[in-house]
Amino acid sequence: MPHFECEYCSAFQEAPAGSAGKKAKCPRCRQTGIIQENEALVVPKKTPTRATDDIDLMPQYEERPGGPLERFVEGRLEACLGSTLARKHFGFADQLMAATILGAPKVILRTNDSGTASQSPLLLESKFAVQTTSDITAVEVTFLLFDVWNDLELKLTHSILEDVPAASVAAGLRTWPVLRAFNVSHYLTSFTYVSSVRLAHGRVQTTDPRVVVDLLSGLELRFENRGTFKGATQPFDLW
Repeated sequence: MPHFECEYCSAFQEAPAGSAGKKAKCPRCRQTGIIQENEALVVPKKTPTRATDDIDLMPQYEERPGGPLERFVEGRLEACLGSTLARKHFGFADQLMAATILGAPKVILRTNDSGTASQSPLLLESKFAVQTTSDITAVEVTFLLFDVWNDLELKLTHSILEDVPAASVAAGLRTWPVLRAFNVSHYLTSFTYVSSVRLAHGRVQTTDPRVVVDLLSGLELRFENRGTFKGATQPFDLW
């Protein structure tokens, strides 16, 4: 069945027969992608989650299936044979914010093909899109990566410093070097959301951390505010 699944916002749409391999524009974020052919496709579904006691709007998250786990062996990524674990990606859209993440962006692990020995051999990469409801001048997107034990392993951020009018979409591509392969060898689940927005008139909005923690708890993803996270020596905050 030919289908289009956007790399940026995870929008899904069936395509005409014989269209596999052709380029198409995403109906949601308008980014260009390639129509794929996959008979065993499982269509991602939006899944509602519960609201916190002091938030009237029900937070929504979208789940997107990922690929099998990989390991870094002798300079290349290999599938973890013998394991049925598969990555999952979640995107959280807080409707109280002036900008929200579209869909569930994938955070993929890939080798660094630049050929420079001094650079990291592994990279984490994400393509994502943000939808605005007000005029903004900057937006920060946060990516939380959890390991196979559902513990927070890495927190990554990316800021777009750009004037984006209301009812528009801003797309981003961010790559992070992985300094040590074992830091991501057990990475299983990603959770992406807009953490801060600067509106055109100067006000700064920040996502309520209580809502994020509540969603993580509902997904059985653990964040313990202990001041540090696994493998790190510097303190950090979820927000």
